[in-house]
Amino acid sequence: MQRYYSSSKPFYSRKHFYIFSKGIFMLVSKIKSDKMEIRYTSPLPENKGIAIIANEPYQFGTIDFISNYPRKHRIWANAQMVHTKGLPKYLEKNVLNSNSLLIRKIISIFLTPVLTSVMRSLEIIPVYRDMRLRETLAKTNETLISGKDVIIYPETNNDLKKYNYIKEIQDGFVLSAKYYYKETGRRLEFFPAYICNSLNIISVGKPVKYNPQNTPRKERERIANYATKEIERLALELPEHKISRNKWLMN
Repeated sequence: MQRYYSSSKPFYSRKHFYIFSKGIFMLVSKIKSDKMEIRYTSPLPENKGIAIIANEPYQFGTIDFISNYPRKHRIWANAQMVHTKGLPKYLEKNVLNSNSLLIRKIISIFLTPVLTSVMRSLEIIPVYRDMRLRETLAKTNETLISGKDVIIYPETNNDLKKYNYIKEIQDGFVLSAKYYYKETGRRLEFFPAYICNSLNIISVGKPVKYNPQNTPRKERERIANYATKEIERLALELPEHKISRNKWLMN
């Protein structure tokens, strides 16, 4: 039996096209997405999946990235986004920023079926923070092995004293490299990227490669610290600009 990728299940037994949902995304992209210039510090490897570690821009910045990034890819996103059960509560608590609880409840109920369908159509990689983390890692491997890139937004809301353009980065994403190496014997490359919506520029920096000889803790710290410094460097290379922050917290 042929298996097809699924964000909400282990796999689909038949191809899902999501014509309506993809139409919604294309419409939103047309209205909200800007044409962005992508600058590369070093060339990306061909015929091989990589991981892009990017800052999290304002709410439509992710759409800008997806619409402009030329390589096939899937993004990491909270697993709640592909499951209708519990999503309304998650939206009203973590995503919507209205002061009115009633408005948040109404909008979250309306958004749930639309949002889950759109996110499934984008074939996101659902990020779980419990025992189902293995599913996140397995789908990440499936994506990379197929030659598609993985886009990760690990930025938090915690400020860093020494940096102006990047906030603290969660280092849990590095676990994907360990899992990838275990299955394939290949060292995953992480390319830091700075998304600047105010200048319509996406800058992709120099990569850092996973080192299986280091302890897991040391490697998480090393790669996260490198990504933080490289994203800040990419931002500082650009003309002075306004920092776009995500008002809809999707972490």
